[in-house]
Amino acid sequence: MDEQQRKNPVREVLAAVSIVASLLFVGFEIRQNTQASASTAIQAAAALQVDVYLTMLEDEELLSLVARVIDGGRMSDFDARENFRLRVLVSIALKVTESRYRQASLGVIPEEEWFGANNSLYQSDYMRDVWPTVKLTQAPDFVEFVEDRWELSR
Repeated sequence: MDEQQRKNPVREVLAAVSIVASLLFVGFEIRQNTQASASTAIQAAAALQVDVYLTMLEDEELLSLVARVIDGGRMSDFDARENFRLRVLVSIALKVTESRYRQASLGVIPEEEWFGANNSLYQSDYMRDVWPTVKLTQAPDFVEFVEDRWELSR
């Protein structure tokens, strides 16, 4: 066996080690990117929730309506204008929740990272009153999730 043939196995081993090292590096980079994406998603969900809360805090009438809902107000306790405002708020709250649901379904964020998941609005009699019509505008899998989580189906 000449010198050239003896060097080939060494080169092959070095090439294999280089490939494995490259794959490990790529795996590490993907993991870091996934963690960064999850962090961004969690921050975005929190920002959406904060926006909803700030909107309520800046609008005394809306804050009063929400307080009445949490205190047991039913749909029939509100006039048409008040119901419209509350339905818009419910729709916004559901969009925030659906965004978190989709992120969790994709594995981007863990379910326990959801902020306000046991929101009083979802547990209210008002929500049970409006849910039959509101759910018609939601995706079927999200409707099933909401109904299972908050027992909104009648």
